[in-house]
Amino acid sequence: MIDQTKFKSGSRLERVLRSGRFAVTSELNPPDSADPEDVYRAALVLSSVCDGINAVDASGAHCHMSSVAICALLTRAGYDPVYQVACRD
Repeated sequence: MIDQTKFKSGSRLERVLRSGRFAVTSELNPPDSADPEDVYRAALVLSSVCDGINAVDASGAHCHMSSVAICALLTRAGYDPVYQVACRD
């Protein structure tokens, strides 16, 4: 069995989930630009009401900022991103 205590992130989302409370996340649609400020502005609004922020991939099937890049930006800014991938055929 894996010792779960070795894998604590200390994030807000993790604290909520470990406490057994209901966690709220919301999707942050990728901006059309490559400007990190667009991500930070959207995250600021969501962070006041959500425990985690879902970075979705390629909504609308046209060019957006990478959801991996969004997760990296959000992590550096102190948010709790959830990398979300939709598999399509």
